[in-house]
Amino acid sequence: AEIVVRDTPLDTALDPEQFGTALIGFGKVTMHGSVKTPTFVRLAAEPLAGATTLTLAQPVSGWQVGDRVILPDTRQIGRAVRLRTRPRDWEFEERQITGISGTTMPVNAPLLYDHEGARNADGVLEFLPHVANISRNIVVRSENPAGTRGHVMFTHRPEVSINFARFQDLGRTASAPLDSTTFDAAGNVTHIGTNQIGRYALHAHHLWGPTTPPPSGYQFEFVGNAVDGGSTSTRWGIVIHDSHYGLVREHVVTRFTGAGIIT
Repeated sequence: AEIVVRDTPLDTALDPEQFGTALIGFGKVTMHGSVKTPTFVRLAAEPLAGATTLTLAQPVSGWQVGDRVILPDTRQIGRAVRLRTRPRDWEFEERQITGISGTTMPVNAPLLYDHEGARNADGVLEFLPHVANISRNIVVRSENPAGTRGHVMFTHRPEVSINFARFQDLGRTASAPLDSTTFDAAGNVTHIGTNQIGRYALHAHHLWGPTTPPPSGYQFEFVGNAVDGGSTSTRWGIVIHDSHYGLVREHVVTRFTGAGIIT
């Protein structure tokens, strides 16, 4: 299943706060894709440049040949270097699974970078990196990542359950300084914003959930989703804003220059 947010110019005369060109849920919304267990898994050995096979620390379920996986940039770099590092300099790598046998998982191309684990002060390896599965069989995406990008917002009283879906190239609020639309005391527009606050990839916005909670007891659920901002300077991935009693877990969030998950 795929939902594509069309590349349509915003109508700031009709919609000065730029809510439109989006998926906005005021009623019940359910998306349940095929389960990936787990959505990300620790590796059993450091994946180094040139490797074409990844060794997992545990078996996985629901991972299939053809799925896309991502390895994070695990470099331990100093603050001065980190502040100069731009998204195009990140050393994360995306590959396609070509086979799975137990905990052995070959991929479609050799790695370009070392993805080393974390060592203590004595140089002893203590933690290994993860590999994450970013493929889902439900996809919500922008038609044109470089055009008018979509955003997803759930607000007020709907019963929302979003499990194992992919949110791709969404979010319009950039990591640059905010510039939101303003109004005078009479409600007239005084300025049209160029970087409107609150237009994020996956956004629980004052989401209180139904008056009678679902059987799970949670007012809303975001579980196991893959949220990929693409290559732009989008501010945040998953935003939980004044939303309570929700279940948020097992996500893979990548390619956002702001926070991945924020409350």
